[in-house]
Amino acid sequence: MIGIAVPTAKGNRAAVAGLLIWLAVVAAFSAYTVFGTRQRGSGMDGFLLAMFAILGGGVSLLAVMVWPLNKRATRMSLLIRVIVAASFFGLIGVVRYGSYLYSRDQEEAKRFVESRIAAVRASSASNAFPATQDEFVNHQALPRLLRNQKFYFYDGGSDFHIEIRVDFDGWWRYTSNRPEWMRST
Repeated sequence: MIGIAVPTAKGNRAAVAGLLIWLAVVAAFSAYTVFGTRQRGSGMDGFLLAMFAILGGGVSLLAVMVWPLNKRATRMSLLIRVIVAASFFGLIGVVRYGSYLYSRDQEEAKRFVESRIAAVRASSASNAFPATQDEFVNHQALPRLLRNQKFYFYDGGSDFHIEIRVDFDGWWRYTSNRPEWMRST
């Protein structure tokens, strides 16, 4: 039996430990992408992540199909390779879920702005709008998408416009002259 390696328990433990480390890295990266970034994995970042997932998953699946031809492959090593391939493809789910959350963030930001506009209109007899964003917000908790962003622009008197930055170069815009949300292309 020359050339055929017998798997050892120590080798299996190392492979399982490596797999657990890989899964922990993928889970941490996924959590950061969905909960730690502003766009939550949508937009161009999500596109690149999805391409990485497809390429990495395809290469991993190819490795699963080619390496079993080697007689040294054990069931454990095949299982580990399949799990690694599946983890790459799982990143596509991260992108989809992140995109869903990001669209919810946009709707939440628009609802917040609409409620603040209604509150300002109800409290002002002269129908004048605040001159600064801080006055417009009035110490209210900002939605996730609006935090650390300049979104309120005072144009004088009762004129203002709101710009909520989204995606790479897009925005939602609401103006006092045209009180409806418009999306840039």
